[in-house]
Amino acid sequence: MLERIIGERIILRRPRMSDADAITKYCNDRSISKWIVAIPHPYRRKDAVKFLKDVSKKWKKKTDYQYYIEYEGKLVGTVGLHVKEDDRAELGYWLGRPFRGKGLVTEAAKLLMKEGFRQLKLHRVYARFIKGNKPSESVMQKIGMKYEGTFREDVKRKGKYLDIVQYSILRREFR
Repeated sequence: MLERIIGERIILRRPRMSDADAITKYCNDRSISKWIVAIPHPYRRKDAVKFLKDVSKKWKKKTDYQYYIEYEGKLVGTVGLHVKEDDRAELGYWLGRPFRGKGLVTEAAKLLMKEGFRQLKLHRVYARFIKGNKPSESVMQKIGMKYEGTFREDVKRKGKYLDIVQYSILRREFR
């Protein structure tokens, strides 16, 4: 995959260790960890450093392609493809609170999926979210994904079972 992908308003780039402070700041916001199972709260700098090391290893193994979203010269969020077998990948993303509502994740997801279908020869990309996360669902709909179903009580967080909703798109459907 490319090291940088340039869009109309954003740049997607490989993460750097110097991003740890910005990641810590944004991911420590409860509005992110509330909706993303893999992000703990509170989120500390050591969590960001561990995440960055993990991302670097997965890039080398060609199993995950995590990008940081730059907007107006600032890191504002992430978007990634987590490659699975059978030419599939899971799309994931988050965006810092001050930058929401501008269509940045939609632009980032489209850019990354375009490269995933082209370079990785993916057949299918899917994305999942905790039921109730309307902004995430809206992004999936805007990028052309179709609803596949709800996995009832699929994850457990803080003693409570949560439903997970899944959308997907096939290469031939992507525009």
